[in-house]
Amino acid sequence: MMKPKQLFGVILRAMGVWWLGDALVEAGSVIFKLNGVPTGSQQTWQFTFMFCAANALVGMIMFFGADDIVRLAYRDNHDDEADRF
Repeated sequence: MMKPKQLFGVILRAMGVWWLGDALVEAGSVIFKLNGVPTGSQQTWQFTFMFCAANALVGMIMFFGADDIVRLAYRDNHDDEADRF
């Protein structure tokens, strides 16, 4: 059985993979926009590039920094709620 602390770390990593995947899709959109392929979007390639960079940054922080985020969220060393009492 997974503890809530471990489950939170898994969820953070899964969300990081999601954000990195979205950054890859946006990178493809930037390449299409630079090559003149109509993408159906009114946004410029510069805006799309910045959106891609922001998604990549958030994804890397969530994926690679999940242990630190979990440590920050669960400051005390207690794994279970019952151990606190």
